[in-house]
Amino acid sequence: MKKLLVLAAALLLWSSVVVLADPPSRVGRVGFIEGMVNFRDADQDDWTAATLNYPVTGGDALSTGDDARTEIQIENGAVRLDRATELEVPALDDQYTNFRLLRGTVSLSFPTIPEGGPVTVETGRGTVHLLSPGRYRIEAGDG
Repeated sequence: MKKLLVLAAALLLWSSVVVLADPPSRVGRVGFIEGMVNFRDADQDDWTAATLNYPVTGGDALSTGDDARTEIQIENGAVRLDRATELEVPALDDQYTNFRLLRGTVSLSFPTIPEGGPVTVETGRGTVHLLSPGRYRIEAGDG
């Protein structure tokens, strides 16, 4: 019985540490909205209307309508979604800056490459690795 109590206490302590872990220091935020822009949180299956300054982290997604545009601001960089674009964010944290372009066009501007390595953008045709600071335009293509 004593071993069971010690094990239960250890599990409780471990789960508390996991819950109290610091969030990543790198997150994005919705910095611009024009027209109907939808947002899907990593923990949700449903799309909702995007709002200014909403945080964007790994697992989130944004979608623009036919007459809409939006921008995700990340540190000193920006990812702009053109009209009729859907972008998932598989990873955005202290180590990774990864995007998945499902349809449409994104423009990326990074004066410096974030710590943790290059920015990557997956499309149906392949993966683009942004190795140098600059401005880039990427289209999803036909897949």
